[in-house]
Amino acid sequence: MNTLALIAGQGDLPHKIIDSQKDKRPIVVVAFEGQTPLELTQSLPPGIPVLWIKLGVIAPVLDFFKEWHVTDVTMAGGLTRPKLRDLSMDRTGVRWLKTLGASAFKGDDHLLGGIVTLLEKEGLSIIPPHSLVENLFTSAGVLTVRTPTPDDQNDINQGITILNVLSPYDVGQAIAVHDGCVLGIETIEGTAALLNNIKALGRAPGGVFIKMRKIGQSQKVDMPTIGVDTIQQVRDAGLSGIAIEAGGVQVLDLADVIHLADEAGLFVVAYNHHSNTL
Repeated sequence: MNTLALIAGQGDLPHKIIDSQKDKRPIVVVAFEGQTPLELTQSLPPGIPVLWIKLGVIAPVLDFFKEWHVTDVTMAGGLTRPKLRDLSMDRTGVRWLKTLGASAFKGDDHLLGGIVTLLEKEGLSIIPPHSLVENLFTSAGVLTVRTPTPDDQNDINQGITILNVLSPYDVGQAIAVHDGCVLGIETIEGTAALLNNIKALGRAPGGVFIKMRKIGQSQKVDMPTIGVDTIQQVRDAGLSGIAIEAGGVQVLDLADVIHLADEAGLFVVAYNHHSNTL
């Protein structure tokens, strides 16, 4: 059987991939020092090989893949993008960086897209997480008891418009808007930092957190994702609800997300990207 390599970052998605695939095919895990939680590898089922590596070291990873006859690779979980001077690069890593060229410095989409291309040139197939874990996407509609008001919908429309304009600049996948005012835009620091910053503003409650794919974003890696932690962070930030792109944003533990949102009095809606309709 084809061996699947999981390049694992932070969050719950790596666990879900392992749980969904462990009885179907051989799995190996690549974990990054200072990035991948130790708990992930400690909780692995017996017999799953793990390679701990520093970011920027490439040759041992390719050797690891050959040793375990890896044909398919999936990337799941967030990674904190390091500064170039902090990378521990071997000769293969340096060669890859030269091949990536300017794309390595243009944003996550360009960087990850370049890495995917290099892995594919090694004969590996890149498998998106939603092909391995069932029900990561939801269809359009209101998912919760609470529904967005017309003002909320206006904020959603404005947020979508702004994120589409920013897409070519590879800034982020999320924004928060209240009464037409932008409260914050996701940057390299990620969703949690955005919502924590909004919480620190001490503003009146209200507003919408919007998350979506960038225009032209590959579905193979770095798909936008929400989960129960997102619901808690949105609640703590004093926002009224969440809008996500149907079929474009992964939802971890959908039933738990909806239940927690209902308990918190938040709405969660999924919209069609091209029409901005529910």
